[in-house]
Amino acid sequence: MSASNLKFEEVPVEVARKVAQREKMISVSRESECSICGKAVKLEQCKVDENGNPVHDHCYVRKVRAGR
Repeated sequence: MSASNLKFEEVPVEVARKVAQREKMISVSRESECSICGKAVKLEQCKVDENGNPVHDHCYVRKVRAGR
């Protein structure tokens, strides 16, 4: 059976459980560490540096200004 023929109801139970677990882990880990200062930063409020790491906006501005 091709993937285009699958309906939501036909998703194997194990696959649905894995997706649910992944979603649960994502919702639990809504905080990360700022890659500059190491303190907690909420993912909803963080910025991303040039390497894709979460940072506080004020930490990143300070880092950029220091590099001039």
